[in-house]
This record gives sequence, C-alpha cells and structure tokens, in this order.
Amino acid sequence: MDSYDMIEHLKCMFEEQARQESFDTFKSLNACKQGEYDLVGLHVLRMIGYTEYLAKFGAPISMEHQIDLILKSLNNSYSKFVMNYNMNEIDKNPTELLAILKIVETSIQKASHAPMNCREVGYWRREKLTYEGEMEKRNIISVSCLDKKGF
Repeated sequence: MDSYDMIEHLKCMFEEQARQESFDTFKSLNACKQGEYDLVGLHVLRMIGYTEYLAKFGAPISMEHQIDLILKSLNNSYSKFVMNYNMNEIDKNPTELLAILKIVETSIQKASHAPMNCREVGYWRREKLTYEGEMEKRNIISVSCLDKKGF
C-alpha cells in the first residue's frame, strides 16, 4: 500500500466520523433553547460555538440564519426585542447581537425587580410576617429587631 492509498483510506475512515459529528452538532444547535434563568451571554456564546464548529466541518451557516437561530432560541422574556429586531430589519453579526442582548438582559432584570402591584390588600404585610416567622423559627433573626408596623 503506497502513501496515496493510505491517505485515501484514512479519509474514508474519518469522513464518516466527521459526518456524524457534524450531524450531532447541528442537532444540538437546532435544539438549543435558552432556559428561563440562563444568562443570555452564555447561551449565545454556546450557539456561536456550535456554528463555528459546523464551519470547521465544511457546513457553514450564513449570518442571517445564525441570527435567526439565535433569536428563535431566546426565551419569552425577549419576545418584544425579537419583534422589534425583525420589524426594524437590523443587520448585525452574532457577536454584535450578543452585545445588544446583554444590554437588553439588564433592562429585563431591572424591570423584573421593579415594585409590583399587590395582588390584594395586605399581601405584602402577610408575606413579611411569614418571613419574620420563618426567620424566628430558624433562630436567624429575632422578631423584635424587625419593624412591626408592616409596609
């Protein structure tokens, strides 16, 4: 067996493995969804990694499709951003989109920590009293040092 035959034999051997690896990566990319509490930065970086890995195997994905896959995989908190992004036909690459999404993530987090309307009269007072009772049971804090007047 000469060197050419050996190289061809190795190509055939590893081509099938590379095809399977490419298939598994594409499957992971397609199934990738951001969890409710996942950070957007880690999620988008994982997806960018999948697309770069596919490009190494000779199956590159266009920038438009990469963006579409990333936007499709975001959780419902980003639905307004996705709609705005698509309506304004913003043209960004995945890393620029990542930077924008990190900014959007901070605004979403700030909005979720904003004071919410009470569900009913006395709701927050009851919650505070429940919290005080739990702390007293665990001997973490004495009730006497907490404000008894409520909210």
